[in-house]
Amino acid sequence: RRALRDGKAYVIVDWDATENRPKMIVHRVDAGDLQPGIMMRRDPEDENRALYASRYFYTFDPLNPGETGKQRKTVYLPGEIRKYIMSKTGIWEPYQDVGDSTWPLPWIDSTGAPLGIPVIHFSEPEMRPYALDAFGTQDDIVQVIFDMRGASHFSAYRVFYAFGWYPTADGKEPKADKSNWLSVEPGQIFGNATKGPGEASFGAINGESLKPFIDTIRELIYYAAITTDTPLYRFNSSGQIAAADTLKQQDEPLIVKVIKRQLRYGNSWTQVFDMARRVQNAFGSQAAPEGELTPKWKPAREMSDGERIARALTLQKLRVPDEQVWIEAGYTQEQIDGFQKMASYQARQGLIQQGLNAGQTPAGG
Repeated sequence: RRALRDGKAYVIVDWDATENRPKMIVHRVDAGDLQPGIMMRRDPEDENRALYASRYFYTFDPLNPGETGKQRKTVYLPGEIRKYIMSKTGIWEPYQDVGDSTWPLPWIDSTGAPLGIPVIHFSEPEMRPYALDAFGTQDDIVQVIFDMRGASHFSAYRVFYAFGWYPTADGKEPKADKSNWLSVEPGQIFGNATKGPGEASFGAINGESLKPFIDTIRELIYYAAITTDTPLYRFNSSGQIAAADTLKQQDEPLIVKVIKRQLRYGNSWTQVFDMARRVQNAFGSQAAPEGELTPKWKPAREMSDGERIARALTLQKLRVPDEQVWIEAGYTQEQIDGFQKMASYQARQGLIQQGLNAGQTPAGG
């Protein structure tokens, strides 16, 4: 979420000795030379290869006067972690926290191999915030809302006017101390008695209509939706619903963006899980199983029952194994396990095995 909002974010994988497990810390700020945040140093000839990462921060300890506000830096290398503190002379000096046995701290597994840099980068394309294209339009919407509020405060109420008589409590000229002024809110009355009795009148000036502001806001919202590939029907307040094919067509650009981010962030999460597994195996009392861990995303677009059935039938015609066909049809693993225990399924599997032994490939095998 922070990467979507800011264009980039970082996750640091560390070891929590108290909980006896890896911990993940999210950081969203890029650092300067002394500004708090994360700084990644990459190979000039290979941007995909990180050389090391640095975390800049300030200490915070309100219970110990003088300990808050000290500048700190932690450098993460593939095989060690170096901690520093800014001296009074402006020089980074090595520093050991309570519990650190040595400096620098080794960051290696049981074989002595480096665990790798535990800082994983999450980023949007070109490091741009996801909604950057809508930022300008969003500012315009806020400005129009301010203008509408101003118009509603100053001119949205009806104002009454009177000619030929004084609109006061006693019908006489308004007194300087306002004691005979009419107190009518918000429809205040203004008037004077300069006209003759035959010209006396009473009327009203209608307030400013807010509809032009509302229409402008709606158009700006639609423009923001277009520039960000957000389906327009999501902002339709008329109650009219487009046909299913039309809605599906409008959803497609947004679904493509979701799929791209599932792939992009999925790669970063895979790195996080892999680092957590290595940290667990290096410092934990119980080893984590080997193998790549990958995130399982919810489908970007849910298929209808008809689409699932059609896809399952197509896969069945292509002789895709029954288990995969059932998965594509939307059955749960518990349901699939139940299918596999049925006598009919067991009998069919026996026929399939006989066909394989005879050099044939029966349908569904």
